[in-house]
Amino acid sequence: MNQPWAVGRRRAHAVRCRALAPLRVASACLLSIVAALTSGAANGQVPPPRTSSLSWVRMPGAESCVSTQALARAVEARLHRPVFVSAARADLSVEGSVEPIADPPGWRATVRVRDEHGTLLGEREIAIQGPSCGDLGEPVALVIALMIDPDADLTGEPEAQPDPTPPPATRVEVRRETVFVPVPPEERPPSWRFEGGAGVVTGRGHLPFPSVGAGAGAVLEPLSFPAIEAHGAVWRAAQPDGSSADIRRWDGGLTLCPLARTMSAGGYALCGGGQAALMSSRSVRGDANTGTYVVPELVVLGRGSLVIIEPFVLRFGLSVFVPLRRPSFYETQASEPVFRSDWIGTVADFGLGLRFP
Repeated sequence: MNQPWAVGRRRAHAVRCRALAPLRVASACLLSIVAALTSGAANGQVPPPRTSSLSWVRMPGAESCVSTQALARAVEARLHRPVFVSAARADLSVEGSVEPIADPPGWRATVRVRDEHGTLLGEREIAIQGPSCGDLGEPVALVIALMIDPDADLTGEPEAQPDPTPPPATRVEVRRETVFVPVPPEERPPSWRFEGGAGVVTGRGHLPFPSVGAGAGAVLEPLSFPAIEAHGAVWRAAQPDGSSADIRRWDGGLTLCPLARTMSAGGYALCGGGQAALMSSRSVRGDANTGTYVVPELVVLGRGSLVIIEPFVLRFGLSVFVPLRRPSFYETQASEPVFRSDWIGTVADFGLGLRFP
């Protein structure tokens, strides 16, 4: 658009050209008009916008307010152009600060603009109430934009400026932490097991007829050695038919059990060894011989047990024995014995017991 002073100047040149002779000054008039037009166009150019520097101070307690970089980006987004340069090259210097206020609780920002000679051109103060200082950033950016360029068009939305700050590098922090996990003490198996009990015994071959007695036994099972079984029994007096003598028996033995196993529900053992029996006869009517005999015997024993309720068990067993001596019992004046032990005898037992552990 032509400025008014430029139009008047062109008119003056036109009048001057009409006053001169056409042929003699034609070229001079043309050059004069061109110079006027060129001069007017040059003077009608819009001067470049002024640059500014920004100094923004967050006072103690205002560390949560907008930072210098964020405020500069917000102002440039309002003005739609780059604004801030270093203080050495800036036409204007913008100086601002923000601080908390106590009554009423809130925040106050002060902004001053100076020219390149340090002359104060303007000062503004913005205050808000509330616990958050984040709401103060946009009002301060708008005030600074207007103080830098009062003729700027700020009606539109501010342009989103790219954040020049590179994203922070991902930092992986490896922590070595020692965790002490309580280890329960190792449950070592017991070094031995014991099972013992008492019950009823019955058998044949060692007395004149099948007899009943009372017996007891125990098994000790060391883990590093075969189990050891001990047993004993007392048998009631047995009187042969037509005899005047009662025959009694006491026996006891010790065996090794190379095959033995203890389980949660029970156990079993297969044993072999020896025992000794003490047999005696007693006269009932006074006409029978009396005597006492020691009889060594070989024994093979099988035993089992079932758990009822810990530590109570039900015990049962069967043994076969071979006497190494067969004593004979006679009536007085009789040539034939009234009883003599068999070559092989058997005994079964049944009873209750305990086991540990």
